[in-house]
Amino acid sequence: MSGAAYGLQNDIDSVEGPQQWPDRWLLLRLMMLEKCETFLRKGLSMEKTPTIFLRDFDGHPKFVTRNPNSVCDWVFAGAGQATRKYDGTCCMFDGTQWFKRREVKQDKQPPHDFVKVHHDQTTGKLMGWVPVRPDDKWHLEAISRGDHLRVGTYELCGPRVQGNPEGFDTHVMIAHADTEILDPPRDFDGLKDWMGNTTYEGIVFHHADGRMAKIKRRDFGF
Repeated sequence: MSGAAYGLQNDIDSVEGPQQWPDRWLLLRLMMLEKCETFLRKGLSMEKTPTIFLRDFDGHPKFVTRNPNSVCDWVFAGAGQATRKYDGTCCMFDGTQWFKRREVKQDKQPPHDFVKVHHDQTTGKLMGWVPVRPDDKWHLEAISRGDHLRVGTYELCGPRVQGNPEGFDTHVMIAHADTEILDPPRDFDGLKDWMGNTTYEGIVFHHADGRMAKIKRRDFGF
């Protein structure tokens, strides 16, 4: 078992299951752990992507300050590739099954099939995946339109998703691996000006070693 998956097992073990179904709950926990291992092997763990500037937690936490986030120093050094960030909802295909992103607020019980992959220590939120179900109409509509869908993460966009800021006529799955390559400035003033003149939700920076970082229009107050 990988170290990362071992850490996930501790989180799975901390979730209390129905006492009247101990055997079924044990089986479910084992299935969740196996799924976590699969995600990690395929690079689909959905770790939280850091914002390249520190937030103004003393004033307006929704906005960023001019201070660079040290874990994103590689962005300011010019490393990595910038791509467009779409404004939809994150999904994932592991080769056999579709999942959708799910956040669980602090002190709330995760659903029984929730696969946790990140715990935000600041907000207390859990982030992870739950399977796409038969009643997830817009997900299934987009999936049915996809050709040659491959393992990876996607953005579900369309008329009934997040108010459709991207302006799609139908529901679509956009592969994150296929998003537009950009060449924005990498300093605070340059990025703020660039963001103020685009309709894109934001930018995701991809390092060759797999690290990612992001910045959104609304981080600057747009």
